[in-house]
Amino acid sequence: MIDFLSRLAMNYLNKYNLIGRSEDEYEHYKYGIEITISSLINLLLVFSIGILINKILCSLIFLIIFISLRQLTGGFHAKTYFRCNITMCCSFAIVVLGTTILQSLPLFVFIIHILLSIFIEYKFCPVENVNKPIEPKCIPKFKIASIIISCFISSIGIIIMNSTNYSEYGICIIMTIIIINILVIVSQVEKG
Repeated sequence: MIDFLSRLAMNYLNKYNLIGRSEDEYEHYKYGIEITISSLINLLLVFSIGILINKILCSLIFLIIFISLRQLTGGFHAKTYFRCNITMCCSFAIVVLGTTILQSLPLFVFIIHILLSIFIEYKFCPVENVNKPIEPKCIPKFKIASIIISCFISSIGIIIMNSTNYSEYGICIIMTIIIINILVIVSQVEKG
């Protein structure tokens, strides 16, 4: 489906001479369109699941944190768009399940999570993707930014969890960070 839609878009771009005729340029634009379509499908799937299970705010929290923090941390990347969509849906399902299960855990467990996040992000991040190489000079910046942002977001999660009647959303924030870190670890295991 993604391939079909990207070919339709490429035919449109070619028809109106909006891109060059070289094979390299064609493949570059096609890949960009495929990534955009896959990302939109991911957004729609997670948001639809959120609507179906009455967790719309959790789906928004998950998407905002996941998309923004993964830009800095990197992590596991599926080899096909279908697997990417499945991974995203499963990640969201784990966050929702964890949000339900972990509501009775004491505060110190979540503080341990922040310390583990710092360690994982310091040791392994950013994780490069073959299609998205990182310039060596940017690696320390990404590492520091991911640690700071992860700690900040986790702290907000802990504050929400402990100071309001909306503890579910605080745990959702923390679970999203945990999933991101798990995907970082999975990428390291996959590399060997």
